[in-house]
Amino acid sequence: MNNSQNIFRMNVRNLWYLILLKIKTVALFSIVGAVALAGLYYVQNKDNTSEQEAYDTQLSYYNTQVNLCNENITNVQQQIEDLKAYKENSILMNIDPYDEVFTTGYVYIVPTDPEKTAADYANMVAGSVTGNGAFDYLESVATAHGTELRYLQELITYAVKDGGSVLINITGNDAELNEAIYAAIVEQVETVSEEYADLFTCSITDVVTARRVDNNIVTKQSNYNTQLQAFNQVITTQRTTLKNLVAPSAPQSLKVKVIKGGVFGFILGFILVFVVIVIVYMIKQAIQNEADVTSYMGEKNLGSFSKDLLKGKKAKLLTRHVMKKLGWVNDESTEETVNMVATNIANYSGDSRKLVAIGKVSEKIDTEKLRSEIEARLKKRNADFTLTLAPDAMTSAEEREILAKSDAAIILAEKNGTNVEEAQSEKQILTDLKKECIGVILL
Repeated sequence: MNNSQNIFRMNVRNLWYLILLKIKTVALFSIVGAVALAGLYYVQNKDNTSEQEAYDTQLSYYNTQVNLCNENITNVQQQIEDLKAYKENSILMNIDPYDEVFTTGYVYIVPTDPEKTAADYANMVAGSVTGNGAFDYLESVATAHGTELRYLQELITYAVKDGGSVLINITGNDAELNEAIYAAIVEQVETVSEEYADLFTCSITDVVTARRVDNNIVTKQSNYNTQLQAFNQVITTQRTTLKNLVAPSAPQSLKVKVIKGGVFGFILGFILVFVVIVIVYMIKQAIQNEADVTSYMGEKNLGSFSKDLLKGKKAKLLTRHVMKKLGWVNDESTEETVNMVATNIANYSGDSRKLVAIGKVSEKIDTEKLRSEIEARLKKRNADFTLTLAPDAMTSAEEREILAKSDAAIILAEKNGTNVEEAQSEKQILTDLKKECIGVILL
């Protein structure tokens, strides 16, 4: 009974041996699984446009973000170039604030109408001299000093005083340029006075030119570096955003999906057959090889035949080659195996001459031909040897009757066909009848 319990221990070697024997079934189910799942993938995806539409939307959004980041980077880079150009060419940005030439003058306004005051026209006069678009009168000065009008414009500021006078300030880095600007302003004031003579007259006086420290220039020059850093930070941020953008993956083509389905189906088919074979192996508890004969029956192995050879067919070359490499089969012919079995029987039988072979095996195996060949070789050794084959369909009583007339018995066991319980049942009958078991022949 202990031997029967051992069969629950899975023998991986035997299991793989069984799978190789069932290689056609494994291949068939794997192919069926591949075809079925590939067909399912084809049906499910042949008219499916949702993935492509989702991909198009994601790709459009991705491209928009990429273009936006690149555009922002280009714009900011242009702003940096403009800022650097301004810094290089601006007079104000290159003035030493601690050695600055500062020219100041007052424009006084005298209204024509006694009821009006200078304050009523102060902003008009200031705008005509320093307002946006009012600096064309400095064009000749800019040309003469090799600079642009906008760089002269930022040198001029104004402030309206309480009495209605307008304070004009000119900041520069040399007195000569300041004097040229001042002269142009005087001409502009005279032009304004003539243009609005019916309203007021104006003139510029109290001009002072001096050097002083202007903290506003210090601040403005400092702001340049701050602004440059801010622009560079924007570029860094945009490049980081661009780097982190992930392009959407294009949906797989129908062909790829069908191939993938076929591969999955093949694997699933193989796994399904493998699981079934394992379950059958565990339930059936079949004898697989000579080691099982020793482990579960405790008997000698008289010889092991290949089913393919017994049926007169060659085993598939690949399967046979693999089994041979693993040591699971030998290349002995049926004739050689019959000789070996006959020799073992003769050696182990002792004085027993009337032998009987018992055990249920598949009808595909020509046991009668095998029996006659073994008996023929035994008779060459001793004419008294006889080997009777017990019919598979006989009852237990008939089997016992045949055994009672024999001297000893041989048990026939079919690889992957005879389970341990059946083999042990045959052995128990021999024990009950006190008949010697010479050994087991594996078919």
